[in-house]
Amino acid sequence: MVDPSEAGEVSHTLLDQVLPRVLGDLGHLMVHGSAVDTPRGAVAFIGASGRGKSTLAAHLHASGFELLTDDCFCLTVDDSGVVHCTPTYRSLRLWPDVADQLLPGVSWEAMEGTGGKRRILLGPASVVDPRPLAGIFHLEEPGDSGEISLTAMAPAEAVVELLANCFRLDVNDPHVSVRMFDQCAAVVDRLAIVRLDYPREPEVLTALVPLVLAQLEGPSHDLEQPPPH
Repeated sequence: MVDPSEAGEVSHTLLDQVLPRVLGDLGHLMVHGSAVDTPRGAVAFIGASGRGKSTLAAHLHASGFELLTDDCFCLTVDDSGVVHCTPTYRSLRLWPDVADQLLPGVSWEAMEGTGGKRRILLGPASVVDPRPLAGIFHLEEPGDSGEISLTAMAPAEAVVELLANCFRLDVNDPHVSVRMFDQCAAVVDRLAIVRLDYPREPEVLTALVPLVLAQLEGPSHDLEQPPPH
C-alpha cells in the first residue's frame, strides 16, 4: 500500500522515470526535456539537469505560450517527414523564488529530497494531441560572455546530444541502441538543434523569449554555424 502522503513522489517517479524508460525500450523515442506550445508548433528544450529548462519553460508559459510538459515528451516523424511532439504530464518543478516571480498564486506542493523545490500544479493542458515540432534548443552551461548566443549544432553532434537526452531501460541492449540512434538521426535530418547559451539572470529571460521564437521563423542556416571539423 502507498502512504497517501507519498502519493505525489510515487507518481512523480513513475511518470518521470519508470514509464519513459519502459516506453523507450518498447520503441518510442522518449526525450528528457521541457516543451511549450506556440502558434508555429511545439518548442522543446533539452540539456543536462540544472541548466534551466523548467525556468525557461515556465517563463514562456507565463508569457502566454502554454506549457506542454516539463520532463518528458515523445518524438515521432510522420510519413511526410514532419516531426511531432507528444507531451506527457506537465507539472513544473521550480525553486520558490522563481515560482513566486513567474507564477504567483498558482497552486503548488512541496517536493521531498529536492532542497526546497515546489511542484507547480497546472492541471491538464488544452493540447493533448501530438504537435508539430518547430524547434529544439539545447541549453548549454552558462558561459562567461554575459551574452545570449544561439548556434546551429552540427548534425552529427546533434544526434549524439539528442540520444544522450533519451530515456531507456537497458543501456547495454545493442538493438535498442541502434534503433534509438536511427530515430534521433531521422529527427535531426528534418529539424536542426540549436545550441542556446544565456546568462541565468531573471532580466535576461524577457529578452531571450523573442529571440527564441524568432528562430522558428526561418531555416537554421540563418543562425551562426558551427566551425568545420
